[in-house]
Amino acid sequence: MAMTPAVAIGGLGSRRGYTLQVASFPSEELADKFVAKLAQAGENTTRATVELPDVGYWTRVFVGTYLTAEAARRSGERV
Repeated sequence: MAMTPAVAIGGLGSRRGYTLQVASFPSEELADKFVAKLAQAGENTTRATVELPDVGYWTRVFVGTYLTAEAARRSGERV
């Protein structure tokens, strides 16, 4: 199973806050299993499938919606 560490912080705009990308998988099935584990642990999760040039489709897993980058960082350290 391929996973990236919980370090990516992406701004969703000042009105919507921040979210963390905590993993990326080569299949939706693997992503869904990870999402289920996070949801079971009480995390607010979502996922998105993207096409990466020369790599194919990968499904990214995101956690939370935070008002500030600092709140997102603190959550990333916890997750």
